[in-house]
Amino acid sequence: MSNIFNAKRFGKYLIHDIKSAWRDSGTLLILCAFAPLIILIVSIMFQLVFGGSVDAMSSGMKIAALGISALVAAWVFPSSHYGSLTEKRRGSDWLMLPASRLEKYLSILLVICVALPFCLFAVQFALDKLLTLIPAYGDSAFSAMNRGLQKVFNEISVEDKKLAVSAPYALYLSFAGNALSFTLGALFFKKSKIGKTIIAILIIDFALTMAVGGLVGAIGIDPGKATQAIEEGRIMTLINVSAYITYAVMFAALDILIYLRVKTLKH
Repeated sequence: MSNIFNAKRFGKYLIHDIKSAWRDSGTLLILCAFAPLIILIVSIMFQLVFGGSVDAMSSGMKIAALGISALVAAWVFPSSHYGSLTEKRRGSDWLMLPASRLEKYLSILLVICVALPFCLFAVQFALDKLLTLIPAYGDSAFSAMNRGLQKVFNEISVEDKKLAVSAPYALYLSFAGNALSFTLGALFFKKSKIGKTIIAILIIDFALTMAVGGLVGAIGIDPGKATQAIEEGRIMTLINVSAYITYAVMFAALDILIYLRVKTLKH
């Protein structure tokens, strides 16, 4: 049996990881997935108490409930499930589990980037469609959000060339990027994991913005003139390439840093 990767051993560990995620973070995921229903119940109660009648929820309120719940899941789940690995007792038990560091790392990626968004969004989508049967809920929030995003994406075009990233794919990449960032923070920081991760992200974003701005200024490039110098037909190509490069660099950096942390984690 290979000490680096064995499919059967990895499968058993992945199942164990998913089951343990449900045990320690299942309540959180249920609350996030059922956020639209919770908001609907609260909205009906407030309207009955203060107005005496019930109107359909606005699309903005439903979309906000979906967005905030997804953000909470991406921020809190990594700390709730993997945060205790930096503790001596839980971390030592985790290190003793029969799986290689590579297998544990791959399991983290699959749980964070596949299992978590699939379970969350699948339940939210099914619940959203089911709630449309209730007049007080109104139309589907997912449909309204998709129409709005597609309208924005369609308007961002030059000479019939559009963004290469679709709206659902962009939402998934945003969720996965956030979840991986807070997973790294959960594995790196020992206390105040979410708060310190947010501060670290703000510092890195500020540093990168200043670095890019300084580089552009040092080279003497005028962004306005540079944009005008590019043929209109190639602007969207440049935007699409830049977007994919940004996503690739971001995910590669997060994946590598998480792997290095998993590989070097000791107690």
